[in-house]
Formats: sequence, structure tokens, C-alpha cells
Amino acid sequence: MMEYGVRVADWDDMRGYCDWDAVPEKVKPEPFWTDERISVLREMWEAGINTRLVAEKLGCTKNAACGKADRLYLVHGSGKTN
Repeated sequence: MMEYGVRVADWDDMRGYCDWDAVPEKVKPEPFWTDERISVLREMWEAGINTRLVAEKLGCTKNAACGKADRLYLVHGSGKTN
């Protein structure tokens, strides 16, 4: 029996293939947004630093930095004093 170009028997063979608990710790990727990166993002974002410069400092794209700041409810330039 074919389902989406894969035989049902193939699905049985792949059972447990993506068991995340079975992956050794040294192979698991570390999350990009560490506490250190988040604190750098928070400092730079609240200081009103250009988003391109923030992203370069963090080693990510501008969209990734903007998205994370949005999810943290940060206001760009909120730490400025006039």
C-alpha cells in the first residue's frame, strides 16, 4: 500500500527514528537564545541601537533580533534619557 509515495512498511521501519531522548547530549544543538544573548539584546534594544547593529552583535539576522524583541515585549529606545 502506497501513501504519499512511501510504503506503509517504510513507516514501520522508521518508528522511533526521531526519538529525541535517544539522541546523545553532545549531538543536541544548543539553543540560539541563551540568557547572555537575551541580556545583550535587551540592553541594546532599550538603548535604541540600530537593529542591524544589534543583529550583527548577536550573530543573527535582523528579523530574528526583531522577532525575539517582539516576543519579549521590548520597546525600541525605551531606555533613552533626554
